[in-house]
Order: sequence, then C-alpha cells, then structure tokens
Amino acid sequence: MSLLEIVEREYNNLGMVKIPYLVERLCSSITCHIINKFNLLNKKFYHAGSLYNFRTHVILMSPSGWVKSTTARFFLSPRDGILSRTKTIPTTVRSTFTPESWVGTLYQDNDEEGKKIIKKSRGIFGKYKFGIVAADEFMRLKDLAESTIPSNELVYLLSGLDNDVITKDMAIGSVDELNIGTTLWPGMRLTTLDTSSGLLRRFSYHLFFPTIKDARKFKTAIRDKRIGKPISEITKDKVRDEIEGLENIIADTESLDLLEIEKYLNGSMLVPHFEEHIYKKMAIGYSLASGTFPDIILDERLKGLLQNEFYNRNIVRTDPEREAIYHCVKSSEKPLTVKELETFFRYHYSMPYERFRLKFSSLVSYLKKLYIEDNVVKVYKA
Repeated sequence: MSLLEIVEREYNNLGMVKIPYLVERLCSSITCHIINKFNLLNKKFYHAGSLYNFRTHVILMSPSGWVKSTTARFFLSPRDGILSRTKTIPTTVRSTFTPESWVGTLYQDNDEEGKKIIKKSRGIFGKYKFGIVAADEFMRLKDLAESTIPSNELVYLLSGLDNDVITKDMAIGSVDELNIGTTLWPGMRLTTLDTSSGLLRRFSYHLFFPTIKDARKFKTAIRDKRIGKPISEITKDKVRDEIEGLENIIADTESLDLLEIEKYLNGSMLVPHFEEHIYKKMAIGYSLASGTFPDIILDERLKGLLQNEFYNRNIVRTDPEREAIYHCVKSSEKPLTVKELETFFRYHYSMPYERFRLKFSSLVSYLKKLYIEDNVVKVYKA
C-alpha cells in the first residue's frame, strides 16, 4: 500500500472531509522531503553543478476556520500526527516566529568560573534541519515577500528554503547551518500575493474555497463519532515502514526520467522556465507517494494536481476572495440570491459586507463572469 493510500484510508476512517488535491499535494511534499534528505546526505542528484533541492514547501490558503490548523496537526503534530512514528522526520506545528528564530543567534554568557563565553541558540533551520514545520496563520509571509525594503527575516527565509547552507554574521561571531533540509507549510487566509517575489516562487499553493455544500459536509463531519478517534497506531506504523521502504528505493535509483512531464508542461499551460521545477518536483513526489517511483507516470490524478497548481498560482496573483465568490456561485446546487450569497460569505468567510459588494460588483460589471436575472445570481457561459 502506497503512502497516499495509507493517508487516504485514515482520512476516511476518521470521517474527515476530502478536499480536492490536498492529500495528494501534502503527501507529495512529504516524499519530496524524503528524497531531498537522502540527497543532502548522499549527494546523488545535481542541477547546474549544485545539489538538487527537491523540497516542495506548501502554502495552505483558506478562510479562517477551514482546515488549515486541522490539516497541519493531522500530519505534523509531533505527538499525535500521522508522521509521529517516523523519527527520521521531526515535525512541529508553530504559531509564531521572531525574525531571529529561523537561523538562531549568538549570545554572551558566563561559565562556571565567571569568564565570558559565547553560546549559540539554534533556530528553526537548525532544530528542524531535516524536519517539516507548519507555520499556523503565517500572514506575515505576505508582508515579508512584498516589502520594498528587504529584511533580515526575508533573507533568512530566501536562503533557508532554497539552499542547504546559511551563514549569519554577527559582531561576536557567525552562525552557520549546513545541510538544511527543512520543509515549510505556512497557513494563510485568502489574500492576493505578489508572486514575482523570489520568496513566493519557492512555494506550491493549495487554495480551498468552501462552498455551501462544503459547509454542510463539515457540519456533518464534526458531529460524526469517528472524528473523535485518534489516528490509528497501526496506521502510524505503516507510514513509518513505507517511508523507510521509499528511502531504500531512492538509494537504488540512478537517474530521474522527467521527459513525459516536460512534454506536458510544453502544452497549453505555458509554464515559465523559472517555475517549471515546482511542477517537476511535484511529479517526483507524487510518484513516490503513489508507489510508481522510479517511474514518473503522468496519470489523470497527477495531471489534475499539476493543473490545480497552475490554477492556484494564477488566482493568488489576482484575487482569491473574488474567485471564491465566483466558485461558490458556479458550484451551487440551487439558485442563489445576492442576499443569500452575501450572508454565506459574511458568516463562513468572515467577509464584511462592503468587501463582498466590491468584489461581487467586479465579477458582474468588470469581469462579466456573473450576472443577475430575476434576483438570482447566474454564471455567464463560456
């Protein structure tokens, strides 16, 4: 049984709501983390003369109260998460970070004899050198990425997410971290992001726009008795054993054939060369998670995942909240009035009336994706 199948079965056993491409994307990120760690330690796969960075960091973006924290804890809680038996991958779910917490710092102290000595406080990239870190509600990432004045924190993240070495020079010495293989999963509320930033090009994006139908599913799920169970210890053992098996398969692999993926990326999606690695890594991770590795097979599920990534990257550049309104209307099983739509977004998206009206009018007047007929909101046919 593949890692993807094990995780999906546990999702079902707990009665959790299946969100399209969420499990696929996160399992792919986990297996990318595994092959990246192997590569750091064994130095096998290279790109342009440097070690290939397989890590796929994932931004989980949805309205407040919709799955981000639950998902992070399901996978990464060090005590209860599905990876908690996998001791080779340290995991944590964090809520806050100071600018200096990423790399750590040096400070002066006194030894037993009263002499001054320099000590090192390790940061996230040191403590979780080979770990996966969830950053719960990390909205500061937007400010960091879009600031016109680069900060130390931005520099640390740019280096630590893409490189395996960080050096931080200080007046009393330098902090050096080698073999950095940390994978980051930040959670964010729906917001527009400037993806021209070098920081935001380091992430894959998972966007979730809850619909009225989803709201009913989640209300049913939180009342289901299965949701009160812990993750099965047998499942945790299976995940641990599967990951150990993947490490052995990676060790026996001499090269990666990505020709089929490259042909697909040459098609209608028009993926720029500087983002192509995001899709390739996702395909590698998916093949590991689905059990086909070292064969990287472009099946329908992987195609859907790659298309979802392309769609998400376009939406975060424009307006995710506006797209959420359009998506809710388009997917609704019954006709909705403007008032019903506005009420749903006020209570389930915490969207103020004024902001809803502004984005809704843009969909009607400017983009002409929606129109009103007989007091009902309708979608223009393509």
